[in-house]
Amino acid sequence: VKTVSDAAAADAAAIKLVVEDVAIGNSAIVDEINANETKIDAVDTKLGEPAGADVSADIAALKVVADAVETDTQAIQTTIGSPANATVSQDVADIKAVVDSINEGQGTFMISIKRTLELPTTGDKWYPFQILCRDSNVPTDLDANPTLTLIDASAGTDYSSLLYDSDKITQTATPSKDSDGVYKGFIKLPSTQSREALTFTAIGLYNTADRYQAVQVEVQEYTEDSFRVTDRSTLDAVLVDTADMQPKLGTPANVSISQDIADVATDVTALDAKVVVVDNVVDGLATNMDLIKNIVGTTGFDRTTDSLEALGNVLQIIASKSFSSKAIIASKNTGNIANGGTELVALGAATPTNGRTGFTSVKANIKRISVSLVSGPATKFTVKGFRDSAGTDEFYDHGREVRVAVGQNSSVDIIFDNTDGTPVSICYIEVTITGGTVGDSVFKVEVDGIELD
Repeated sequence: VKTVSDAAAADAAAIKLVVEDVAIGNSAIVDEINANETKIDAVDTKLGEPAGADVSADIAALKVVADAVETDTQAIQTTIGSPANATVSQDVADIKAVVDSINEGQGTFMISIKRTLELPTTGDKWYPFQILCRDSNVPTDLDANPTLTLIDASAGTDYSSLLYDSDKITQTATPSKDSDGVYKGFIKLPSTQSREALTFTAIGLYNTADRYQAVQVEVQEYTEDSFRVTDRSTLDAVLVDTADMQPKLGTPANVSISQDIADVATDVTALDAKVVVVDNVVDGLATNMDLIKNIVGTTGFDRTTDSLEALGNVLQIIASKSFSSKAIIASKNTGNIANGGTELVALGAATPTNGRTGFTSVKANIKRISVSLVSGPATKFTVKGFRDSAGTDEFYDHGREVRVAVGQNSSVDIIFDNTDGTPVSICYIEVTITGGTVGDSVFKVEVDGIELD
């Protein structure tokens, strides 16, 4: 027992030494715990309060987001593809270098030329052009003279033979240098050149890199597409005629010559009416002149003493006669006639206008036929006359187109008789529009003459 007790006492002493040991004893354990507690507090502070039930729930939620990001990243990688170089940034750098090269080429290589080339009336016309090369905004020579082409933009026909050097003598597609970075030449445009769009191209080499420029020029007979070489000749002739006409026409009595013509037309219409009346009276006098020649006189007539009496008797006989002839002055407007259309206008006794008598006879001696535009876009028309409403029995054809600006006013001498099934006092005038634009036109139709029944 004592032996065991002594051994236990020795072990207890050893244990006490361990417990009290500074490095591994209770105090060391306490110090370690205190130190770790500070670290644990720091970790807890950094972790904070879980958003979910606990930290593991938060980690699970983060994993869902991470998986989505991974999917999107893979999709982006598929879209971008594998870099041609080691990295995408290297590819971008290579692209930028190409773009810079293109920008430099376009910005420092230019063509200067007139974009509209007017054809000469005869012979040739020279149009200058200039090729300019710059580097850092400084005119700089190309490695060699530029090469030019002149091609029809649509058909592809090569017109490079029209290109000449700056001396206007040497035909060349490689113009010579004029000064640093400047190359000049000419396009020789003949009067026979067709009207078309031409593509003018210049290609040069600078620092072993190609430089390219192209412009389009238009070949026209004149700066206005509608004006032709033949139009110039016509215009020149018109100018000569105008210079000749002006002194002959003189100064208008009214505001314009057209107003003078309108006034004369009004006077002529009034004069026509008076002439018809005078003609009627003259015809009546001529018919009764035989009465004067055939007067024998009364019983016991003596020429010396009774001549005035005999004349008085004749005048009394003439005065007792009634003249059957009567003036016809008929006028009527057409309806609306479409461009290219026709209307047969019936002029009768029932439709007089402006105090006119109308057409009052089945038979008549027609002295005048007039047709003029009242309103509408018509520019040309034709005129015919018919004896029947069917427009088949023709008695008059003007024979040619009439321009609206001139009008149709014809003096005629036609014996007219209506040939309708039952003859009526109507004369038919046909108006046909042969020129103008879309729209309806109205014409004034007039017929003057003398009754014959």
